[in-house]
Amino acid sequence: MQATRTGQISLTTWLVLGVSAIVGIVAVAMTAVVVVRLNRQVLASAAQIRQTWATPGEVSRDPVAAYAFELATIDEKWSAQVADFRIRYPNDPVYENVATVNAVADLNRMARPPEVGAIHERIAQAWSDREGALGLLARADPPAAQRDRAAELGRSANDALRKAKNELRDLLVQRGVTAADLAVARLSG
Repeated sequence: MQATRTGQISLTTWLVLGVSAIVGIVAVAMTAVVVVRLNRQVLASAAQIRQTWATPGEVSRDPVAAYAFELATIDEKWSAQVADFRIRYPNDPVYENVATVNAVADLNRMARPPEVGAIHERIAQAWSDREGALGLLARADPPAAQRDRAAELGRSANDALRKAKNELRDLLVQRGVTAADLAVARLSG
């Protein structure tokens, strides 16, 4: 037997390397094929799901849905302002009152479809009551009776607002507009 030198690579080693390279290339190609097929399936499924949703244009053409969308936008804007004011000015209801006054002004500028006239009036009244409660608290060192009145007014305003929004949601359901439709409109709007 003759010893091999360390610098030589045997024929067997070359064969193993060649077969391994071919197997690796085939594995990468198969993986690419599988990924492409899965991607096509996912895109097809997404297209089927999208077809079941109302398009943003369909939702925005419904005046009640457009009203609900705008109302949700006002709520979000108010919440963001109040959160910002609470961080900057803790325990100072004056700034919450300012945010609420802005929300009431936005509500008064909203287009009101006839179908939501009564609901809008209750929503606007609840927001005005909320603003009144915060106005009572915004005074310099309000007495306990005034704080209690503001708390009760705020609670009743929140209850009235919740009831009116539930009525609006029921009206949307009757019209065939779902929460998913509004979410799609919000994301694309």
